[in-house]
Amino acid sequence: MSVDLLNPEPVAASGTLVGYGRVSTKDQNLDRQIAALREAGCIRVFTDKLSGRSTDRPELLACLDYLRPGSAHAAALPS
Repeated sequence: MSVDLLNPEPVAASGTLVGYGRVSTKDQNLDRQIAALREAGCIRVFTDKLSGRSTDRPELLACLDYLRPGSAHAAALPS
């Protein structure tokens, strides 16, 4: 029997939606992104205020760590 290690086993969706928003500077406001993620049904929202040049995004890593099988991730895109 062949096993495809890249194809994860199906999991029952838990209905958990977790969000992530980011702005580039301390002067920018995350309120609209947070509101949009909450309106989309996110039960938890993680945010970073960091330059787009920075690859160090601690809240994104925390968000990804928070995810569990069956949960979904939503990201807010700045307008």
